[in-house]
Amino acid sequence: MAVHGARGRCARGDWALYEAWVKLLTGEADTALVHSYGKSSPGRLRDVLTRQLDPYYLAPLWPDSVALAALQAQALIDAGDTDEAALAAVAGRNRIAAVANPYAQERGDRPQGEYVVRPLRRGDCPPVLFAPHVRAYMRRTDAPDTVGALVAYKDRRNALRNPYAHLHEKDITMEKVRSSPMLWDPIRYSETCPSSDGACAMVLTDEAGGRRAPGPVAWVHGGAMRSEPTMFAGKDFVSPRAGRDCAADVYRQAGITDPRRQIDAVEMYVPFSWYEPMRLENIGFAPEGEGWKLTESGVTELDGDLPVNPSGGVLSTNPIGASGMIRFAEATLQVRGTAGGHQVDGARPAPGHAYGGGSQFFALWVVGSGHPGE
Repeated sequence: MAVHGARGRCARGDWALYEAWVKLLTGEADTALVHSYGKSSPGRLRDVLTRQLDPYYLAPLWPDSVALAALQAQALIDAGDTDEAALAAVAGRNRIAAVANPYAQERGDRPQGEYVVRPLRRGDCPPVLFAPHVRAYMRRTDAPDTVGALVAYKDRRNALRNPYAHLHEKDITMEKVRSSPMLWDPIRYSETCPSSDGACAMVLTDEAGGRRAPGPVAWVHGGAMRSEPTMFAGKDFVSPRAGRDCAADVYRQAGITDPRRQIDAVEMYVPFSWYEPMRLENIGFAPEGEGWKLTESGVTELDGDLPVNPSGGVLSTNPIGASGMIRFAEATLQVRGTAGGHQVDGARPAPGHAYGGGSQFFALWVVGSGHPGE
């Protein structure tokens, strides 16, 4: 039995899945178990991610996501848009509100010097690095600032149908999302993913193994991985070239010429709500500048023409390291008809999508309920 490891940050599980699939295609294996997990709880994720940047940038980058957020806060203070007391009050209100939440990991009003200045738990993720890309998308497309809230509200409601989702906000409302604190303009607190612990495992087998399976199977119609440097002159962070190339390759393999019409449901990597319209464009579901219109018109709702993240997505479950692979697994559940309460009726072809790093690693596969040749 051969054992292999893969690394691709948030897309590491998908990279391993792709490697296993290639081994099946080349005859090096007939069955593979692919496993990925994420465990954020033992340490401070923001410190870990900062150190992981070293091999990508070839030099230590010690400012972490919270330090960069502090620089942004200072810029707001210098511009006269706020002051230290107002910023501290935001942190204090959230800490006090957390007392009533049994799942909150940081609770109570804990003074730090003159002010209450403590990072929110979801601040352990690095949205401070992604907020400028969202703002760039808004400038390009003239998308209204309500789009992010629509995505978050949709995905959190979908999560209530999924017993494996990590966030079950039964009292979620559009107003609650819209009134949550602005963390990194234009990203609000309720529009960010959690940091959680979890794992995912999948079994891939060859055609003979698939036909022996006692229950419904998902057939892989196409898969691809692409990567590009995190930083280079001319990189388009809004719609990375590697993401576009990855999708084009998979659709070619699967014989898909019109993803918007031929695909029934999508499990997409959306760590911050605005990435739904951005990635809808990046992987071919909408023309450039029009992804937000699909979200706003309800197309991506669970009962819409193109349900996106019926499971609740990364916005509701984010064990970093496994969260990308979970998108692939959820797509598989959809075409097998075993997704339970968040099943999309009649889902046949469905893609699983993931990316990792600073929009660096991209993975996509399309699975279907029928054999690719049938």
